[in-house]
Amino acid sequence: MRVAYPADEGALSRHAVTPGSKATSGWPRRPAREEDRIVENGQQMTFMKLSAENSREFVERFGEFEDGVITGIRLHLPRGPVAGRVATFDIQAVDTTDGNEWRLVQLAVGGVFEYQFTCSTRQTYFVLSDGLRLDCTSERCVLDLDPGPDEWMPEQVAERGEYSKQYAIGAWCEYTVLDGPFI
Repeated sequence: MRVAYPADEGALSRHAVTPGSKATSGWPRRPAREEDRIVENGQQMTFMKLSAENSREFVERFGEFEDGVITGIRLHLPRGPVAGRVATFDIQAVDTTDGNEWRLVQLAVGGVFEYQFTCSTRQTYFVLSDGLRLDCTSERCVLDLDPGPDEWMPEQVAERGEYSKQYAIGAWCEYTVLDGPFI
């Protein structure tokens, strides 16, 4: 993945760092801009910040991500402050605003201070049968990839129970939507 920005076009980093800004282990606390221009496989991507104001609309756009498929999980856990930690998820989902076409949605949770991912031979956690839940505030972002079929609250995520076995909680969340590649 290559980040394209005027200061250093060849930089290998997840988020653009503007000239004069400081980053922890190459990762700023938040994206340097509301939208970062990322070039991957020759395709320019725009990452959009999620907030309390737009997260509901985003999740609804992809039909709550019901029956979406997780095709990738990447963790960046540098030594140093939690602000530099990022969990990125590649999820294939149906875009209800674009003719119900499948899209590759990349979700990034930054400043990750709690996460859990489950892998089992008995059942798969890659298919989002119950979709996902997302709760963003100015202080934190909760991404629950196993919310269960019942009423959901962000406070239940870290509790032991039948659901919420796969999640990430951090300081911010952003996304981009691609036409593929699909696995």
